[in-house]
Amino acid sequence: MTKLICAVFTYFFLVICCGTVCAQNSNELITETLSHLKQQERDKFENVLMNIFPTYLKENLANYQNSIKLLGEKKYNEVYQNLDSLMHDDYFLEEILTDENFKTLHNRNDWKTFKTGLENRLNQYDNTIRMLLKKIQYSDQGIRLILLYHQKNQPQDTALTVLLNRQMKKIDLESAESVKKIIDDHGWLGKHQIGKEANETLFLAIQHIDDSVVQTKYLPILSEAVKNKAAEPWQYAFLTDRILMNQGKKQRYGTQTIISDKEYGGYVVPLENPDQVDKLRQEMGLESLKEYLNEFDIEWDLEKYKRDAVIIEKRFKDRFESLRKNK
Repeated sequence: MTKLICAVFTYFFLVICCGTVCAQNSNELITETLSHLKQQERDKFENVLMNIFPTYLKENLANYQNSIKLLGEKKYNEVYQNLDSLMHDDYFLEEILTDENFKTLHNRNDWKTFKTGLENRLNQYDNTIRMLLKKIQYSDQGIRLILLYHQKNQPQDTALTVLLNRQMKKIDLESAESVKKIIDDHGWLGKHQIGKEANETLFLAIQHIDDSVVQTKYLPILSEAVKNKAAEPWQYAFLTDRILMNQGKKQRYGTQTIISDKEYGGYVVPLENPDQVDKLRQEMGLESLKEYLNEFDIEWDLEKYKRDAVIIEKRFKDRFESLRKNK
C-alpha cells in the first residue's frame, strides 16, 4: 500500500461491504461527491470527500477485512494478530476503538490489553501534527480516487474533469502550505514521532504540489531525512523524478509515467540511463521497472524502449511544451 499511495493510477476499485456494517462503499461516496460538486455544494463535497480514502483503505487492507471475518468465526487470537498489524502500520489508531465492527470485543479482557497497547502507541506521537497530516492525506488521496473514478466512468464529461482538476490543484496547494510549515518548524518528522501514515503525508504533499521551486527546496531536506531514517529512499526517488519531469528533463528512477496520452497510450517518461534503471531502483528499495509498469498496464521492454527512445522523447517534449504554454 505504501508505494501505491503516490502512484495514484494504480488504485483498483473494489465494491466490498465492509464487514457487518453496511455503510456506503468508496464508489458510492465518490458518486455522492461528484453530485455535490456539480451542484456547487462545497461544504457537502468536502465532508464526504474526507470519508472516501479511509473507506477505500478498509475495503482494501487485508488485515482489516480479515479481522472482521475472523471475529465472525470467533477466532479471537487471529483477530488480534490482524488488529496488531494495523496498529503497527498506524492505520485507524483512533477509529479501531470506536469501530462498530469490533464492538463485540469490548467486554473481553483481551480487548482491554489491546486497547492499552494502542493507547500507549498513541502516547508516543505528537498527535496534533499527526491528526493534521491524517486529514491532509484523506483529502489528498480522496480527490485522486474521485478523479480516477471519473476518468474511468465518465471521460466524456470534460466540464467535470476541469472542475475536479481545479479542486485537486486547490487541495494540493493548501496541503503543501500546511506541510511546508510543519517541516519548516519541526524538520522532517519521522515515523517514531508522528506514525507511518503521517510521515508519508509529508512526502505526498510535497510530491503533489505543482511547483518545482517548492519541490526543489525540500528535496535536500528529504535526502537528509532519508539518511536519518526519518523518510524512505523510495520517496526521494519519486520526488527526484517528479522534479526532473516537471522541468522537462529525463528521469532517473523510472517512477513517472504518462498514462493519459490519447494518441499514443501510456508510456514511461524518458530515462537518463535505461540500462542502469533497475539497479538504481533497487538501491531505492523499489521493484523492477517491469513489475512497476505492470501496475499501469504499460509493457516494459528495454530493447524496444531504446529503439523507440527518439519517438518517446519527442512525445514527452511536445507534452511538456503544451503544458507550459497552457499554464
